[in-house]
Amino acid sequence: MITPSVETPGEGKKGLPSWSERYLVNIAEFDDQHRDMFGYLRQIIEAIEEEEKADVALYLLDALAEATVYHFDREEEMMRNLDYPDYTLHAEEHLFLLKELHEFRKRLAQRGGPLREGDLDFLLDWLEVHILGADMRYSGFFNTHGVK
Repeated sequence: MITPSVETPGEGKKGLPSWSERYLVNIAEFDDQHRDMFGYLRQIIEAIEEEEKADVALYLLDALAEATVYHFDREEEMMRNLDYPDYTLHAEEHLFLLKELHEFRKRLAQRGGPLREGDLDFLLDWLEVHILGADMRYSGFFNTHGVK
């Protein structure tokens, strides 16, 4: 299994996404998984930017997808166990995000080579918008139920 590159907040290369405390949902397991996902994302972007490493980018994208599936399963399991009121909506968003990630992987595999305009935005939005939106909404609910 490949290990994500994790860096201290603020140490990322210019233009590359890096995890920071603003992404904390105050649930240790999920915060660690989010941090790892940012690590994969950075490595994917670095690999794609070097055309000769397109196969590495696909391998890392597969590792990100695997980590994401595990993470989503854990979130959904906790939501079901705690009767989280927005479970259905959140699970539907997970399905949409996984479909989008799969489609992105297909496009990358078909064309190989460097990032095109919009690819970086897609990858960052894919992760960032979900954490700062849907995941932040469950944070307080889980914390009030003793999950930290």
